[in-house]
Amino acid sequence: MLQIYRTPFDTFEHEGGITYIERAFEDIYRYIVLVSVDEDSVLSYYWRAIGPKGYYSENVVHEIKAWINACSKEEQFERIKQFVNGLSKSFQVVNQIEHDNSFYTANLKNLKNMAISYPILIKAKLSNVSKELFDKIIKLMENITFRSLIRGGRADIISRMQQIIPKTMVPDGFSQMIDTAIWKLNNDWWWGYWSDKQMLEHIKSGWFYGNRVDNYLLWRYEQWLCCKNYPNPKICFSDVISNEIIEHIAPQTQSSPLENGYGIYEDKDNPQQGIVSGEYMNSVGNLMLMAGSQNSSLGNKPFELKLKVYGSDNLLYQQKEIIEFVEDKDNPIWDNDCIKRRREKIIQAAKEIWSLDNI
Repeated sequence: MLQIYRTPFDTFEHEGGITYIERAFEDIYRYIVLVSVDEDSVLSYYWRAIGPKGYYSENVVHEIKAWINACSKEEQFERIKQFVNGLSKSFQVVNQIEHDNSFYTANLKNLKNMAISYPILIKAKLSNVSKELFDKIIKLMENITFRSLIRGGRADIISRMQQIIPKTMVPDGFSQMIDTAIWKLNNDWWWGYWSDKQMLEHIKSGWFYGNRVDNYLLWRYEQWLCCKNYPNPKICFSDVISNEIIEHIAPQTQSSPLENGYGIYEDKDNPQQGIVSGEYMNSVGNLMLMAGSQNSSLGNKPFELKLKVYGSDNLLYQQKEIIEFVEDKDNPIWDNDCIKRRREKIIQAAKEIWSLDNI
């Protein structure tokens, strides 16, 4: 407001500019109480969407002041109005996304890493992209975010996103961004950390349990199964997080695995044949979602008893299907071969779920 008064216009125009700012901030404060993202973060996302440094912006307030002062007093008047109008719209975008429970938007939010996505989503909305194109951007960001989180490590996804974010606010720039990101994930060695090969190798890892997105991957697998068996999961992801835990089908501690229907745990002569010695215990093929109370009650029970519980569960299809991976249904044993068969099915599901061709 002080900067508005310093511009070389008459009182009438100054008052009009002040009124414009007041109305914009009325909207901003109305949305502040409706969204869970704090106002400083929304400001940062907006500035990274429109500012010259993009994702590399750090001292946001300092950069904004410098940007406003980097033009004539006459231009400042319109630049300030433009800025507060865009900031107000950014709060609206965040509110819209937070209340959007459509399939891909809900899953993107479930990854709990919106800092990567919000600058691009805000810029896309400010560029008036079509709903169809915005949905594609959501799909792309869910895909990239998942690949980034499952890999972890120190590889910097932000520098790659900075490379592809559109420089101008035109819808065509976002169509090109999607095509560029897909091409780079498929062909550019600098993006190789998040390629299909890397993604699938991390899912195949014998130490998948404890990965930041282990719950999320099993949730998406449940959705994939539901598409083939019944319309929608009978629970939502928030229930998975609050009331569900990851079950080891072959329990982590088992004093008598062979007597209780499990394969060999430790094989000194042929380590790869053992569930533990072959690193199958924490493989995704041995993991599934289950209610916490149900898991604790099962404990280290024999596999045959577990199967009965799995078969009677009416919430998760991934429990019901466990019997399909057992070779001898009359004398069920959960061993390496079962784990590998289930792992391969989950890997096939991941190939379909995160196929870049689906964006």
